[in-house]
Amino acid sequence: MTGLEKLRKAVDRDIEEQKGFHDFEAKFNWVIERAKHYAEKTGKSYEEIIDIWEDRRTYWYMNYYQDCKQPLLTADGIMMYDEWKKKLNERFGENPMNWKFKCPNCGNIQSLQDFVNARIDNAEGKFYYSCIGRYVKDKGCNWTLGGLFQIHKTAIFKDGVVVPVFEMAETEDSSNV
Repeated sequence: MTGLEKLRKAVDRDIEEQKGFHDFEAKFNWVIERAKHYAEKTGKSYEEIIDIWEDRRTYWYMNYYQDCKQPLLTADGIMMYDEWKKKLNERFGENPMNWKFKCPNCGNIQSLQDFVNARIDNAEGKFYYSCIGRYVKDKGCNWTLGGLFQIHKTAIFKDGVVVPVFEMAETEDSSNV
C-alpha cells in the first residue's frame, strides 16, 4: 500500500466513523498540497514525499500533518541538507568530528568529537540536535530540539523531512570548546 493509499484509507475511515467532528477531507487536501510544494522544491514526486511521511508517521494524521512538522520550504532558516553539509565543510572541514554547533538554550559549543569522547550512544544523530548536558553532568544543559518549545532558528530538509538543528558555531566560538 502506498503512503497516499494509507492516508486516504485513514481519512475515509475517520469520515465514516466521526462525521462532522473534523474536516478530514480538508486535512487530506492540505497534505496533498504541501507534498506538491515539497516535490517542487526537491525534484521528488508528491507521492514519494507522502510515502516518506507515511512511513515515519506513528500517530494520528490530523496531529502529524501540521505547519510545524511540514513547514513551507521557503521559510527563513530552512536549508537543504546538501547546502547545510557544504557550509559545515567550508567552516569546519570535511571531518564531521570537527563540526561544531551552539545550543540555542545555554550557548554551549559542542562537536561530534565531544559526544564520542563522552561515549554517548548514537552521537552522530544527537550532537546537532541535543545539548551535551542532556547526557553529561555539569556541561551545557538538557535542551533538545525534540521538545514542545521550538527556540531554534535553523532546520534542514533531508529525506523528505524537515529536521530542526542547532546553529553552526562561529569559527571564533569554536576555539572555546
